[in-house]
Amino acid sequence: MQQEEKSKKRTSIGKISGIVGIFCNCILAGSKIIIGNLAGSMSIAADGLNNLSDAASSIVTLIGFKIAEKAGRQSASLWACPLRISGKSDGRCDDLIYRL
Repeated sequence: MQQEEKSKKRTSIGKISGIVGIFCNCILAGSKIIIGNLAGSMSIAADGLNNLSDAASSIVTLIGFKIAEKAGRQSASLWACPLRISGKSDGRCDDLIYRL
């Protein structure tokens, strides 16, 4: 039971950090793009675009947590899904793949 509580806590911390990451990177990107355009500095504006890609990676993190939650609820082995995609599955996560 304690392991399940730790897992839920890690999941919630991961989700919060993903949301904070998206928010901060979007604010930072917007400010850098605006300042870069006002100052006529292409490198600052490009750095702002780089921050947008960091925000996108935070979105991927949130998607990963959502998929991991579904995998936990379905009691599928995490290693079985990549094997299913490669055609070497024993069928343990077939249902999980179709529900995603």
